[in-house]
Amino acid sequence: MSQGLHLSLRNVTKTFQGDAGEPFTALSGLDLDVRGGELLTLVGPSGCGKSTVFALIAGLTRPTAGQVLIDGAPVTGPALDRGVVVQQHALFPWRTAQANVEFGLEARAVPIRERARRARELLGVVGLSGVEERYPYELSGGERQLVAIARSLAFDPGVLLMDEPFAGLDARTREWLQERFVRVWRHTGKTVVFVTHDVGEAVCLGRRVAVMTAGPGRVKEVVKVGIDPMEGGSRAHPAFAEHRRHVGSLLRDELAAARARERKVTASHG
Repeated sequence: MSQGLHLSLRNVTKTFQGDAGEPFTALSGLDLDVRGGELLTLVGPSGCGKSTVFALIAGLTRPTAGQVLIDGAPVTGPALDRGVVVQQHALFPWRTAQANVEFGLEARAVPIRERARRARELLGVVGLSGVEERYPYELSGGERQLVAIARSLAFDPGVLLMDEPFAGLDARTREWLQERFVRVWRHTGKTVVFVTHDVGEAVCLGRRVAVMTAGPGRVKEVVKVGIDPMEGGSRAHPAFAEHRRHVGSLLRDELAAARARERKVTASHG
């Protein structure tokens, strides 16, 4: 299994055409570096451009200015060096768990026996040995998301992009998945960018937490989290509450600044 790749966003600006024909700048001069094999979480206020960053790294859209680089090479579109996991797992309901994971290997023309072996191995990596022949409807929500992660790993990507993958699940399932995912990340050595709106999740998972400004989005601060989630649970670590408070404070400051700008614009049009 290949190791994680270095990801860079350099002075990235992204402008869209608004509904009224006016240009809308989602990102402005954003800089971010994610080291190979790092798990970085990305948080920010609603509308800050988190989803735009995700789409740019995935190659679903291109920057208006600046560069998105994978190991120094520009991202020009979707490619197998990036795997994607989103909130809606999008498993094929007519395929078993193993067959869903094999789908990623079929795209690479892997022989049938090797596909089956690799799919079983990946299901083991995410902790789902024994469910190979079950269909999605026979799995819990958390198990379905783990199958989706295994399917993304089947491409052997250097970068794994996670967009709110555990949102919509109950708190206990989310914590179970967070712990399980950290084990998967440690085992695979992939570079992970994990987008979330949950401050606790960001601090629990991220070795670093990138906090974005209110739109147009930039990186306000990158918070280094010196907590090992594999040693007694990161939420029980004495530093967890302090990191969570700090990241939460950064977000509240951005929300306050955004509201102040809105009031100023409203007053100027009044």
